[in-house]
Amino acid sequence: MPRSISNLNLYQNEILNIVIHNLSSAPSNPKKGQTYFNTVSNKQYVYNGSTWVDTMQTGGSGGGSSDWNDITSKPTTLEGYGITDATPSTHIGSGGSSHALATISTSGFMSFNDKSKLNNIESGAQVNTVTSVAGRVGAISLTSQDVDLGNVTNESKETMFTSPSLTGIPTAPTPSITISNNQIATTAFVNSFLLNQISDSTPLRDGIASSGTSAKLSREDHVHEMHPSMKIYSYKNFGGAL
Repeated sequence: MPRSISNLNLYQNEILNIVIHNLSSAPSNPKKGQTYFNTVSNKQYVYNGSTWVDTMQTGGSGGGSSDWNDITSKPTTLEGYGITDATPSTHIGSGGSSHALATISTSGFMSFNDKSKLNNIESGAQVNTVTSVAGRVGAISLTSQDVDLGNVTNESKETMFTSPSLTGIPTAPTPSITISNNQIATTAFVNSFLLNQISDSTPLRDGIASSGTSAKLSREDHVHEMHPSMKIYSYKNFGGAL
């Protein structure tokens, strides 16, 4: 077979029924522009000076498809694929597969709560600055006097009611007269209790002396009835002498 060791100029004549060099793997030591047909993948490749490129994948005539894994130097942006009018369905950012929520130092998506807060801000709202408190300005440390609480002491519940010294006319609920515990006895309770303890019974008579068992009290103006068998003698009955 004749072998050409120099370039062959066909002067724009056609080569008919040509068959590209068939190989099961890429030739070694290729030159830029060299081509071959891979009999394993059934694809034609051309060497671009650094790697073998599938001519079908790069827009060669005849159409067809290529295995994605066989494609090298894949673009990483839409613009890299020549797409300039598409809107991605998800955003890719520093938060991972999609943007994380924005923080005070990192850009990202706005959360539902933050959006609700923004929607509730009235138009023209401003950041207000407090210039005085209780008539005082500057760095203010409030005291009880500033808010009219100078007579109020700061005490806990445990110490506030330990041996309190009450003034004025303090009031309390009036217990039932049948209650016997540590509740406060109001004047109303004492009056009701004493009235309940006063007996309305007629004083006893004609009996043997006894201390008794009743808890009732006698009235100041009570009167014992005089027994009919008792006789009253006047001064004259004794002759003027007793």
